[in-house]
Amino acid sequence: MQRFHVLLFTLVAFSATVIQAQQSTPAPQPDPALQRLVVYVGQWTYKLEYQPGPFGLAGKASGSAVSEMILGGYFLHFQWREHGVAGELEGLDVLGYDPQNKNYPVSWYQNDGSLTFGTCVNTGRTFQYSGKAAAGGKQYFTRVTKRSPRIS
Repeated sequence: MQRFHVLLFTLVAFSATVIQAQQSTPAPQPDPALQRLVVYVGQWTYKLEYQPGPFGLAGKASGSAVSEMILGGYFLHFQWREHGVAGELEGLDVLGYDPQNKNYPVSWYQNDGSLTFGTCVNTGRTFQYSGKAAAGGKQYFTRVTKRSPRIS
């Protein structure tokens, strides 16, 4: 019986030490570079014009998107719907931040099963995206430059 009490005391003491260690360790905070993505949080509507190429026909499109910071502020999540020459498209995009490479990894997924992966580099008010996308069984390198007057 005395052995049981010693074991119980040891378990309680160990549990209290673990709980105290967890409480005294501050939770990690998102990198300050993620604040540059906050300007994209909200509800958006957009119009754009596609150029002809391997991803489809030329033409105009319009859409709407909702975006929010998720998972403790570590990622930006876009959910969007677009109508244009390709018909109705839906997708979601997820952006994070890689402090070692000082860039923003991007993944997006569409309701046609396509996947696109790449990175954004931020310089002042400009985000430059580069990545790979697939169309018609082939892989293509893509680049997009986005300038935002609201990013300082």
